[in-house]
Amino acid sequence: MTNILKLSTFIFVCFLCFEVKAQKNVLKHNVYGHLNFIEGVKTYGLSYERAVKEKFSWSISASYGTFRRDQTSVVSTGTTEKLSFTGFDIIPEVRWYIFSNEYKTAPMGFFLGPYAKIMFLEEEYARLVSEEFDVLAQEQGWLGGLGFATGYKLGTDPITFEILGGFAWGIESGFIGSEVIDPLFSRINKRFMLSRLEFSVGFIF
Repeated sequence: MTNILKLSTFIFVCFLCFEVKAQKNVLKHNVYGHLNFIEGVKTYGLSYERAVKEKFSWSISASYGTFRRDQTSVVSTGTTEKLSFTGFDIIPEVRWYIFSNEYKTAPMGFFLGPYAKIMFLEEEYARLVSEEFDVLAQEQGWLGGLGFATGYKLGTDPITFEILGGFAWGIESGFIGSEVIDPLFSRINKRFMLSRLEFSVGFIF
């Protein structure tokens, strides 16, 4: 009986250890991406986060869709013109969960940390003609940069909710030349797309 009790205790402890270890992963979806209030701007993607210590985790995200769309009436031509950027991005990052303790460890709570973001996009410049947009120019390019993000994750096993904001700056290559696009659009800084605003729903396991 004593051996059975010891074996049962050992299995129970192993089960608890497995459970603690297992609840170090989060699979998330950025709901804000396709509930964006800007017309025509919709993105879809997934993010995987893995806690490696009590206070630290790493994460990788990927999404695709239309990341930016600008439309305006141009006085010089008397028509409505539009710029849009469609493609996909990849975001690796590291997080520090500052207030983690023995009762609440990563990946839950308040966090901050650096991230990198690279975007492969197709830029389209179009003009409204007879109720349809006529494409004037189309070009592929990329953006890349480093940033800093902060946010908070809460929830009850197994559902989590996360809000995140981040700002980054970097470089760009390709895209349509400024001499082709109306000057009103040439003042738009594409690098702002390297910044982040996310509200995610996730599953912890």
